[in-house]
Amino acid sequence: SDKIKVSWDAVTAASDGGYVDAAAVTYTVKRMPGDVVVAENTTATSVEDTPDVSGGMASFSYVVSADNHGCVSATAESNRVVCGTASLPWQENFAASESFNFFTVIDGNGDGKTWEYASGLARVKYGKVKMDDWLISPPLQLEAGKVYQATFKAHSSNARFPEAIEAKWGAGNTVADMTNTLVEPTTLSGDYETLGGFIQPAVSGVYYL
Repeated sequence: SDKIKVSWDAVTAASDGGYVDAAAVTYTVKRMPGDVVVAENTTATSVEDTPDVSGGMASFSYVVSADNHGCVSATAESNRVVCGTASLPWQENFAASESFNFFTVIDGNGDGKTWEYASGLARVKYGKVKMDDWLISPPLQLEAGKVYQATFKAHSSNARFPEAIEAKWGAGNTVADMTNTLVEPTTLSGDYETLGGFIQPAVSGVYYL
């Protein structure tokens, strides 16, 4: 089962500059979607949750609110966490915006322009800084000794401004984990191209593209 730990900084000051009795602050944590109460009126600044993902892969976030003698703060929301693994064979056509919640987006060059959902596709806008943006798949359970084919379609939105793309895979959803090459750096034109390759993990486990 997937256990999720949520932590936050203790409230010691009010946003409006008012008095806060720090020793009396309690917190309520809810899992989204569904407003599921994970902890209520706790004085701790972290909680653990084990959501039920027996029905398949799911994406969750958590909202935390503080209560000081009946004065309740606005909520703060965590990043999204994916639990479970995608069922194979897996495909994603981005028909629904919610599908993007299962992907990890990394703005590697820190320019604020990175992968986003846009009307049935995933895109990254051109920026002035050399691109280093990653769109990492949901977790996939793969078995050692088996060969998996992975493909995707991509293009540059304007043939006059070709873009380069590459694809990697690895045992985690960070840039450092992307240690294996699926597609070598490729220049994209204005027409969609199908790119891909084969994955043969040496060890059974959870992998990402």
